[in-house]
Amino acid sequence: MKKLIALLFCFSLILSVFPGCKSKGEKVPDETTEVSAEAETETTQPAQKTENRKISLSYNSKHPFNPFKTKSTTNKNIATLLYDSLFHLDPAYNAEPLLAETYSLDKKTLTVVLNDELYFSDGSPLTVNDVLASFKAAKASPIYSARLKNFTSAAVGQDANSIRFALKKENIYAVNCLDFPVAKSGTLEKGIPVGSGRYTLKKAGGSYLLTANIQNTRSEELEQTRIYLSPADAESGELYQLQIGDISFMYDDMSQKSQRKQISAGTAEIPMNTLVYLGFNNSGELFSEPKLKSAVKAAIDYGTVCASAYNSLLKPCATVFNPDWSAVSAFSSRTPERQAALADQLLEECGYIYAYENNKFRSKNFDFIEMTILVNSESSLKQKAAKLIANELKLVGIDAEVEAEEFDEYKDRLKEGDFDLYIGEIKLTPDMDLSPFFTENGGANYTIDPTSTVSKAYSDFAAGKIDISTFDKVFDEYKPFIPLGYRYGIAYYSRELKYEGTVSENDIFANIYSWSFS
Repeated sequence: MKKLIALLFCFSLILSVFPGCKSKGEKVPDETTEVSAEAETETTQPAQKTENRKISLSYNSKHPFNPFKTKSTTNKNIATLLYDSLFHLDPAYNAEPLLAETYSLDKKTLTVVLNDELYFSDGSPLTVNDVLASFKAAKASPIYSARLKNFTSAAVGQDANSIRFALKKENIYAVNCLDFPVAKSGTLEKGIPVGSGRYTLKKAGGSYLLTANIQNTRSEELEQTRIYLSPADAESGELYQLQIGDISFMYDDMSQKSQRKQISAGTAEIPMNTLVYLGFNNSGELFSEPKLKSAVKAAIDYGTVCASAYNSLLKPCATVFNPDWSAVSAFSSRTPERQAALADQLLEECGYIYAYENNKFRSKNFDFIEMTILVNSESSLKQKAAKLIANELKLVGIDAEVEAEEFDEYKDRLKEGDFDLYIGEIKLTPDMDLSPFFTENGGANYTIDPTSTVSKAYSDFAAGKIDISTFDKVFDEYKPFIPLGYRYGIAYYSRELKYEGTVSENDIFANIYSWSFS
């Protein structure tokens, strides 16, 4: 009898040490489950010793976590940890399946097949209906609406496990825009909708905490099973939080000031799909001569503009498209450079010569060539770039002057065509959509004829009727504007943090599975 009792005791001890593992589809605590404060006291211990430190991120307490309602870039980035999408983009802007298994494109119909056995963090299955509800919410959201503007509707496909997306216009890169978060239908209006991402959001002692989601289907072994969140201080901001050790990492998309922060921290440049360019007044008489556009392009020192004006946070581009995009690297590796001799030659072919000995500027029939460069006065970087370009034009005999206007006046003058040249900036959607330049109501269409050869060529390129090299030749011949470069953001992180891997602005936490303190 004593032996039997001993055996039963050992058996119960084994069960207590090795609890049963959760299986796919098993219910787990809700996203907002309160974790006991006693079990999570380390959340209130900032600046711990290295061996005890935990990864901590900042969030914007003034904006919701809900990815379909927030306008905060910080909270949008946190959402990439909570919600997976049909596809995600790698650093070369290739769409890689995540929740999706495959996709097919037939003109204006994009069909996506879901992976089997997908589950939300609460254990419920992720279905086509959840994707449809999330698509509708994303279409109306502040952050994702722009990239989905070419999508008119979504419905269940022929296969019950597929979604059929309808497009307004043909675009062979439309799949790149299916990176919106997918949340559980019925929870989309909640402060924190149920997701299927790498982590779930919980509360611990009144603070927010990210915990690893055991239902996530990514083949990643997370180094950090818990990540702590700290509200951004409205006065001192994330920078101060990083300096005192309250957070381990912060990201700056340079939307406010494009200057590197002078702090003791590790840094990494994060490529962005934001184009900076020099626009022409294509409807004016001055640039009716194509060679004059070519002369302006040849006179610019792209390396100096990117390095000096933008503090090396602008990557020069030889084509209109992002140089990090795989489609560009496959056909061109050239880099833009200043060609002063070519600029001189082209100006003389246009009839602009130095009429007098020791003249500083060129003229045609004693009519001096003069240009103005319009720029938004609220951007110190754009003003620096404009001044550098004006000086470079003067070196080849063009009398160029910068005119800085407050943003509203700057926009009004662009709409009215009251400029010769202007410095512009635009954030392109993940499908590399240039239609804002080439459509009648496009937000960047200042004096570009939507019926022009280059506009038609872009439409053909997006539809897959011509390749990128053919479009590039047409673009370079017409020169509706001169691409200068693509912007970088900056990631700052604790020097003790092991931060490796390549990421992009689409998922700045792509390498979070390997983060750890050394």
